[in-house]
Amino acid sequence: MYPATESSPVYFDSVANGTWLLKKSLTNYAKACPDSKIAGAQVTSNNFCGMAAIWGLQGGIEAQHTPAELKQTIELSEPLPEEVIKNVISVVLFGDPTHTSNATYNYGTYNQSGNGLFYRSDISTCEALGNGIRSYCDAGDPFCDIGAYHDSVAPFINATAHMMYVQNYGDDVVPFLVGRYHNISSNYNSTGSRSTATESALPSSTAELNGAAGLMPMTRIALIAALLVHVLI
Repeated sequence: MYPATESSPVYFDSVANGTWLLKKSLTNYAKACPDSKIAGAQVTSNNFCGMAAIWGLQGGIEAQHTPAELKQTIELSEPLPEEVIKNVISVVLFGDPTHTSNATYNYGTYNQSGNGLFYRSDISTCEALGNGIRSYCDAGDPFCDIGAYHDSVAPFINATAHMMYVQNYGDDVVPFLVGRYHNISSNYNSTGSRSTATESALPSSTAELNGAAGLMPMTRIALIAALLVHVLI
């Protein structure tokens, strides 16, 4: 959905444009298929949690790569509305530059005092996704664990960490996504709003994972896409 380029376009415009395009696509998809479930990854955190302020200030709109007008910037920085988010079964982040070290949805070996390059000062909207969001960040990742740069005891940077998430956590993420799909119906009441139902255990065996074969075709595609996005970033 976005190339994460350093230049042509610059990174901030790249992320802002990708967020805008994905927000548009998700909104249109939710209107066309209101009962379909969505699993998202990486740049979707800006859509579900709201955009980190630094991108709102720097970002462009669509493919024009020009600074957004104030109204557009405000719209871009806001998370998706409830009628779209209610269809989301999960958001999985790998090496997220907006990683915040004290978030309850963190996973991985990240430095406990390390935030991402563009960490979120307000994670309340992300936290509101409850068990539906996971953020994986490993120690030394120069994008999500910037605290490693300031570790006076054992300074290190592990750029390779940013490329290894699917390999290291793929077997963890797949049961999570499948489990979310099977349990998501209990998380919403008849009016479509979130309920406080407790989820059952996530599948951990091959037999349980084979239940994914029964997922709707578009959902299976979404689960695969959620992992492929990170291979391409």
